[in-house]
Amino acid sequence: MSQLDLNIIDNNTYRFKSDPVAIALIRSEGDGTVTMKDIDADSDIHKIIRKEGYLKRAKQIREYYRKKLFIGSFDGMFMNSRFRRDLQKCLERKDKYILDTSEIGMIAKIPEYYVADTIKDEVKELCDTTHELTGSLLNQTLDVEYLRSTMARYGPAINYSHWFKTKDNKAVEFMITHDNPLVDIFHDVILKTKYFKLIGNFYNTKSDKFCYYNCKGKIALHE
Repeated sequence: MSQLDLNIIDNNTYRFKSDPVAIALIRSEGDGTVTMKDIDADSDIHKIIRKEGYLKRAKQIREYYRKKLFIGSFDGMFMNSRFRRDLQKCLERKDKYILDTSEIGMIAKIPEYYVADTIKDEVKELCDTTHELTGSLLNQTLDVEYLRSTMARYGPAINYSHWFKTKDNKAVEFMITHDNPLVDIFHDVILKTKYFKLIGNFYNTKSDKFCYYNCKGKIALHE
């Protein structure tokens, strides 16, 4: 019987040799094509995890979501989300090295979710995201200030979410896909300037009491 077989407790569970969140952090540094189990099977990886701070980062992520889920359970923010319920079940398990096979994909995405959620926390501090927007804005041009960016993988596809602040202190999300030929140019531009114009439709959006505009349209340099 192989070492990998020994890690399979039954057909529905798998025991990792290091914290699965740390394994997910390692995976997030690549292109997302290597599986969590394949990374766990590499004996050298566990030395790297212990020596290079991955366990500390994994602990921070666990504590962040435990707190977020604890607070959310009281104000009803997460009660209707299967993902949040599954995540809470996983984080509350006494043996953190064991995952249901159905949970492995969820934990593999945790580093990505963590970056997105902490960026949203920063946006909340910089913008008014607590008050609901009065409606969508169609065919508009808004002067905005660049704030932060995040990335999300969907198989081979990558979506980049860029966050901006309007003059009246509202948050705006503007997404660019990886196959947009201007992705790299835009990345270079935001290192040099923070001020832009967003042109198009701004849709009233709300997620977990986080209120913002989702912009579908174009971006231009501020004159």
